[in-house]
Amino acid sequence: MGTGKWLDLADGIRLGNCNIRILSLGMQRRTMVESTDAVKGVASAIQLDHNLEHLTLTMENVFTDEGCVALAEALTVNKTLRRITLYLRPGHRTQDLLSARAYDAFSAMLRINTSLVLDLTPFEDAGAAQRLVDSRNQMRIEQRLNRVGRGRLLSSSQTPRKEWVDALDELNSSGVDETPEFNISCLYSLLRLNPATCMS
Repeated sequence: MGTGKWLDLADGIRLGNCNIRILSLGMQRRTMVESTDAVKGVASAIQLDHNLEHLTLTMENVFTDEGCVALAEALTVNKTLRRITLYLRPGHRTQDLLSARAYDAFSAMLRINTSLVLDLTPFEDAGAAQRLVDSRNQMRIEQRLNRVGRGRLLSSSQTPRKEWVDALDELNSSGVDETPEFNISCLYSLLRLNPATCMS
């Protein structure tokens, strides 16, 4: 699908003419400006949408910082979407999917929109710059905290201590194959939100 079709569809969503729950958009190789304009168009549309629950965006070339930041900002406002997938077609290194700035924008968004699942093309650390790996890992920490119910835990100052302990236990016993350092970072990040959990 070309940029024009993405923008036409974005206009339809913005005007409330597209009452769909699942949408998958793919774009063949375009210039960076065209790709950015298309993603920004979709981002501005989903800020106003109250129907869409699953969105998949597939690109042949990389997602730009400008497009990803616009998408992250839109997702802090949209509370209807439950899952968004950003997929890069084969032919690129997986490290090229997003930049550190884009991962940082998605991290900030996930701290606000705690009910969204963000799926990305698998990433390999080998050969990636340390700043990129660190930004991606921070985003993954935010995702893990959301999966164990950070939004629910923070929804009230009266959340029982047991619920916090259960969330810590779920983080600690997760079957996900992660490094001990990553798991400790997740536990520490959750504990920072309520240090009193460790007090008897």
